Amino acid sequence: MATKKSAPKKPRSPAESERPPSVEPKKLAKLSTRYRALLAQMHASLVSEKRGWDSYYEAVDEVVSKKLYVADGYENAKEWLTEHVAETERTALRYARVARLASPDEIAKYTATKIDLALSIRDAKAVADAKKKGVELERDPDEAKSIDLAAQRYSVARDGKKSTVDLEAVTTPELRAMLRSFGTRPKGPAPAMSDEATRAKRAFTETAGLESVSVEERDSTVTIRGFRPDQMRAVADVLRDAARTPKA
Repeated sequence: MATKKSAPKKPRSPAESERPPSVEPKKLAKLSTRYRALLAQMHASLVSEKRGWDSYYEAVDEVVSKKLYVADGYENAKEWLTEHVAETERTALRYARVARLASPDEIAKYTATKIDLALSIRDAKAVADAKKKGVELERDPDEAKSIDLAAQRYSVARDGKKSTVDLEAVTTPELRAMLRSFGTRPKGPAPAMSDEATRAKRAFTETAGLESVSVEERDSTVTIRGFRPDQMRAVADVLRDAARTPKA
């Protein structure tokens, strides 16, 4: 028996919602006007291929950054995103940043995921450079508003050879491996790994072309990251050898 689908929730009006006490009525009315326009932009973007993804998340970015959701009675961005955006809060905020800093043509050329990783690598590198110099990182407001994606270059190791590639040529796993390299090491001893995971990790570092593959183990679950589809056979061979119990 078919079940009747419930109609999508309509945005609540300020009169129907509890207004945050910190927002003055006049300001709330102004926020509400802009908020309604952005909601209309989001809905139009979902059905218009021409405006599409970029326009949708530009609207999301403005609603969140300017806290326009208070005009609809929401107390925080997470509550608003949960009801209006079909993504997790983290993913929605990442996409909003990409839409703000990249053009539709750049998003089509590089993909939102690569652009997000490029932005994160830039920020992580700035933090790392500041730590090396022993100075506090000072953010340049203009720097956070733009990035020359075409000028980005990345050093990668493929099949035992190092080369420099642009954002279009670099792979998503390679970018993720670079970003992880900026991560801070946890204090205290590293968590123990099984013998098999330890052998696999060592084997990857010693295998030409697979040096960037990472091995992580948590709660008896091993995660392998950082390899291309065409490297799956080589990765499988390394894991097969690592799984064998060494002869005494």
